[in-house]
Amino acid sequence: MGVKRGALLLIMLPMAIGMRDPFQPPEDHCHIAQLSQWRYQGTIARASRQVGLLRDAQGKWRRVEMNSQLPTGWRVVQLSTQAVEIETGLGCEPARWSWSREGEPHEDRDKHSVTNVNAISMGAKTAAGLVGGG
Repeated sequence: MGVKRGALLLIMLPMAIGMRDPFQPPEDHCHIAQLSQWRYQGTIARASRQVGLLRDAQGKWRRVEMNSQLPTGWRVVQLSTQAVEIETGLGCEPARWSWSREGEPHEDRDKHSVTNVNAISMGAKTAAGLVGGG
């Protein structure tokens, strides 16, 4: 009977003193596993206010500003048109993380300038015989 009690005590002792189950993954208080699942899409700027657009691990859009805190406990420390940087918290490794802006496929093919309307004759045929000079 003494051996059974000793074995039971050895099994129950770690649970009684709060040791974690070695067969379960450790708790991720810093949410480090989610870092690679978040995406930065860019900023919206109005006057002196700049708002960044992040998509979280569940696909939910988040608006962030400088020093704002995310639901994971991370804090925004740097925000630009091309990147956002966060602090993950005390005791977290890595202590900082940044995401670069992700564009849409073929975004580099978009024209970001306004064409000179006066340079194109509206509706008139050009030397090539096409409207608009094409």
